[in-house]
Amino acid sequence: MAKSKAPPRPRTSPAPTTPVAERRRAEEALRESEARWRSLVESAPDIIGSGAPDGTIWFINQGVRGIPPEELVGTSIYDLIDQEYRDTVRKGLEHTFRTGQKANAEFSWVKRDGTTCWCVARVGPIERDGQTVGLTVILSDITERKCAEEALRESEARLRSTLDGMLEGCQIIGFDWRYLYVNDAVARHGRKTKEELLGHTMMEVYPGIDDTELFGYLRRCMEERIPHRMENEFTYPDGVKAWFVLSIQPVTDGIFILSLDVTERKRAEEALRESEERFRLLAEHAQDVIFRCRLVEPVGYEYMSPAVAAVTGYPPEQFYADPDFTFKIVHPDDRETFERMLGERRTGPVVLRWICRDGSTIWVEQRNTFVYDESGNLVAIEGVARDITKRRRAEEALRQAREELEGRVERQMLHRNPYSLTFREFTVLHLVAAGRADKEIACELGISPLTVHKHVGNILGKMSASCRTEAGVRALREGLLD
Repeated sequence: MAKSKAPPRPRTSPAPTTPVAERRRAEEALRESEARWRSLVESAPDIIGSGAPDGTIWFINQGVRGIPPEELVGTSIYDLIDQEYRDTVRKGLEHTFRTGQKANAEFSWVKRDGTTCWCVARVGPIERDGQTVGLTVILSDITERKCAEEALRESEARLRSTLDGMLEGCQIIGFDWRYLYVNDAVARHGRKTKEELLGHTMMEVYPGIDDTELFGYLRRCMEERIPHRMENEFTYPDGVKAWFVLSIQPVTDGIFILSLDVTERKRAEEALRESEERFRLLAEHAQDVIFRCRLVEPVGYEYMSPAVAAVTGYPPEQFYADPDFTFKIVHPDDRETFERMLGERRTGPVVLRWICRDGSTIWVEQRNTFVYDESGNLVAIEGVARDITKRRRAEEALRQAREELEGRVERQMLHRNPYSLTFREFTVLHLVAAGRADKEIACELGISPLTVHKHVGNILGKMSASCRTEAGVRALREGLLD
């Protein structure tokens, strides 16, 4: 069953408005708007006010320096500002009033508790009928920002002072390759003044630098932000060379270069290399065996001169391969002496016998230098071993000749000694008769030439001989010598 439609409702016409009702609604809307804006202004964290161009305060939303807002109305804003900033604020207010343009100014004041408060004032015009009749001022507290800026300035000053006093060179190069910062060391390293560097490009200061290997690393750090560390040789215009260790790091402004002058170290290293080369040449052409053996891990010979091959028949490589090889070639009867030499750290000379590669035995005289580290620990032994085989054989022959001579003298003294000559004088007389000079006699008997001279004088006195030739001839003629 179909529902019947409800009859249409009659249209009602809006109630007619009157001027009084419209004014009331407008006033209500204005009050609500003023209430909203007043609530917004009064709850704002910033100080908001308005006033005359001469600085007289018409309205302010909160108290300043402990003075409530109602007491500030009618006073001058300049009374709230420190003396040194009043002209700055006055110029800002006058500029806005005169041009209608907004202006900003920073200033400070001292609170009642003695602390300083920093503000930035943003000034705007109040216009009526196209004319500026007043000013609005919004004050924002920037004390924290100012403190942070001051702390940053102090930190930068301390940092700059530290960098300026460093021995290392510190420089910042901008992305346009201009020197943004250099300390005294950089100027000294480059033989330039700071004024010759700051604000100028590297290419202006050092023409041709962009063609060097160094600049390639600088460019890579600048463009790819890849740090690099290197040693760089720098040649001054007068031809003098200097060496620097450079640490190149990317920074916000470009690149930072830390440079350390190592010229003295490089010169010392070069002098050491030259000295070592001279020593090596001397060692490699010396007939003596020169060596250095490391006694801490890894134990082994660090150097063995080529002379060891001529002396022993074993090449230096044999000793490098076996740290104990020297002990192995020491004669078995002398190994105890060898071990005592090392144990007692004897510098020498120590005489030992070595067994050569061909099985022969030689005599060596070894002198040692024991090397210690900074803590006093023995770390190495350096030494020289000299082949004294010929000398030992000569000494042995001389000893045998001396013994033979002394034997003849003893027999002659038992047979006949009319001049009461001593044993030594008889021995010297034998050699005088053989035509030997004082130095030769001294060498053969192992005494000094002066002692020989005294013995000859005694012989001449006892035999009443005028010279040594007469004494020798008479000794043979009289049968004193066989």
